[in-house]
Amino acid sequence: MMIKNDNKILDKPLDRIKEFLGYEMEKKLQFYGRFSKGNFDNIQRAVFHNGFLSIAGLGDLKWVFNFDYYGYMDNKRLTRSVVLIHHPSTNKFWIRHKSDSENDSSVLKRTEENILMEHGITGKERSDIIRRESSSVDSKVFLVGRIKRIKRYFVIENPNTTRAYSVSLDKCTYRQCSMSQLEVEYKWIRTEIKKSKKSREKAILKDISDITTAVFASGIGSFFESTTMTKWDWLLKIKRNG
Repeated sequence: MMIKNDNKILDKPLDRIKEFLGYEMEKKLQFYGRFSKGNFDNIQRAVFHNGFLSIAGLGDLKWVFNFDYYGYMDNKRLTRSVVLIHHPSTNKFWIRHKSDSENDSSVLKRTEENILMEHGITGKERSDIIRRESSSVDSKVFLVGRIKRIKRYFVIENPNTTRAYSVSLDKCTYRQCSMSQLEVEYKWIRTEIKKSKKSREKAILKDISDITTAVFASGIGSFFESTTMTKWDWLLKIKRNG
């Protein structure tokens, strides 16, 4: 795989090193414009003009997922349990656990565990997963709702640090409701940097800030608003409003 910036291709191997195993760091922007290729292209141009490089083969990808959110009652509070994610056009699905964000900043930092299954989920497997989840929290785990997520994204690199980030424009639907968001998520680094965890996190936060600043400065920047609303939060909001 090669790194490229517009017409220039840099011949570099793509070694992926996870600096913070089991963690995700991402920034969310609520998007109030049209979920279209034209707007997606505007976002790409704005980010590339800010000095980030695109990665060949990861320049314009589109996926459709079903997110099945499960929860349980904890002292009369509906609490997130497990998420089963299915890609309808493949036989793969993911079992995902996420924590709440560890801080109050606009960048979400959460523990995340993903188990990828290389085959479609059967009814028995789903029942077994929910049975284990119920046992682990000592409460009945049940399906809260299924969200359909259309994700269009590209992956970019900071050429100075070799850190890579995914930038995605998502449209989520549940029943008759829809929500669009832009997500900037740290993915990996190619050249390990021997610095403290705090220093590395600070560098990542700066990159995320630079990327979102470029998005706000784009031709469609007025359609974005900073948010910490997750898909789970959005689902619960719809449930509360009936």
